[in-house]
Amino acid sequence: MQTSGIQTLKYWGLPILGGCLYALGNVGWALWPLAFVCMIPLWKCLDTVARPSIRSALVRGLIFGMTIYLIGFSWLFSLSEQFIDSTATSIMLWLAIGGWFALGYGLYAATYRWLIDRNCPHWASATLPLILLECYQINLFPTFLGSGLVHQYHLAQLASFGGPLILSALVLFINWQIYQIITRPNSTDLATPVSKICVVLIASFLFSQLQSPFQERPNESSEIKVGLVQNNVVKTSQLPKDRYSHKLNLALSRGLLEQENLDLLIWPESSYNRALRRPLPLDAQMIREDIKTPLLFGGTSSFHYQGRAASTNSIFLADTEGKIEQVYDKQLLLPFGEHIPGLNMLELILNMGLIDWLPALRDDYLTLVTQLFPWHQSFKAGPNHEVLSFQEFNIATPICFELAHPDYVRQLIHKGQANLIISIANDAWFGHSQEPAIHLSLARLRAIEHGLWLVRATNSGYSAIIDPNGNIVVQTDLFEQAVLSETVSAKAATTLYTRYGNWVAWLAGVMLIMIGLKRIYILLLQHLSLLTNR
Repeated sequence: MQTSGIQTLKYWGLPILGGCLYALGNVGWALWPLAFVCMIPLWKCLDTVARPSIRSALVRGLIFGMTIYLIGFSWLFSLSEQFIDSTATSIMLWLAIGGWFALGYGLYAATYRWLIDRNCPHWASATLPLILLECYQINLFPTFLGSGLVHQYHLAQLASFGGPLILSALVLFINWQIYQIITRPNSTDLATPVSKICVVLIASFLFSQLQSPFQERPNESSEIKVGLVQNNVVKTSQLPKDRYSHKLNLALSRGLLEQENLDLLIWPESSYNRALRRPLPLDAQMIREDIKTPLLFGGTSSFHYQGRAASTNSIFLADTEGKIEQVYDKQLLLPFGEHIPGLNMLELILNMGLIDWLPALRDDYLTLVTQLFPWHQSFKAGPNHEVLSFQEFNIATPICFELAHPDYVRQLIHKGQANLIISIANDAWFGHSQEPAIHLSLARLRAIEHGLWLVRATNSGYSAIIDPNGNIVVQTDLFEQAVLSETVSAKAATTLYTRYGNWVAWLAGVMLIMIGLKRIYILLLQHLSLLTNR
């Protein structure tokens, strides 16, 4: 009976413990050393608790993943409350997203057990599937095991070499070596995993030293002084807020320009709330009024697309003459907040006229979405990989949570040959939760990954200007009115990650294939040997 109780405690307790360590070691809580041991409880559970079946491993992975979600993604519930009137519906949606998130770790645990049962090397079963899961995950806000290392300068610099996946690979490697020490405490060969950990950490430190810190300034033609405005207008009613926000942006901008000579002024997401009717060019005189400095600001566009009215969440660039000739339209839209999933497919089939009852289904779907998400918008996604040009700069301008998707940002920078990142956002949705700090940490990672200056302008914080090594040069506080300014430089994005992307995942996939082919070769030899002996 006592043994059964211990087994039950391990069955539930070890995955929960691992999920807690994972969440606390990630960017939300910033206790990054915990990431180096977070996978060990799950592996221990999968290896020693009654030799679990694939189904049992799936359940334990689900427990592990759901624990991560409950601790690390509690802030996401505040977003659902902004778009849904019903608290019960908000809770169900939040838990549904968590279930989908946890399913990835369930599949990882099942794959781990399946590979072990087929005599795949233990280290490969533990590490390679998780790297592939992180690379190909389909999540609203993707998560990476190694993201918490952004809080450790020397280790974070590895992101320029292989993006967030190489940080995850480092964390997995150290987890595995510590696991070897724990699972064979009486072994005489404990020096090997200890020495491997030391070698990898020293190599990471040396790599960060070889990365030339951004101290030198290029010639004056490739640097500009930028200023940004954080107006903190988040608590007034909608219509007065729209008008007051614009007036306050103008007042704060005038005050900043009296103190600083700026080359570019930046306002955050949704700074101007009246939709600007396209096509370009547009006159920005009513928006900037007496401000002559070029202005980058967030707003909405309206236009006709395929004979129907459409709108986008956009960033506009107004030049010194007050003319808007360049715009970036957000591509990664928030489901049920900025667009209605599946509606375009329904419209496409509807236009074919093949299914008589489809119009009624479309209408019922829209009615249901309106009831559940009364504050939703129907934005159209913009075209891929557009950048804005300003003087010597090609500027990548990911909007809000687009910045949380490293592969999208990489494609934007790589294909657009961007040499500066400016991201605008509105994190006021999340209140005093962890999300603004998480978003800022991910911005630091994007700067490191591409070796570029990154300017982040938000309505309510945290706004910041970040150098190519991920250091925050200047930063606002949360929920304050503030302005910032700093000189930033055009720097070619020539990091290995910018050029080659997720090569760590490709390598993991190739290694799994080679291990599989080797296993098949061994089985064939064994089969031929049996036939020969007969």
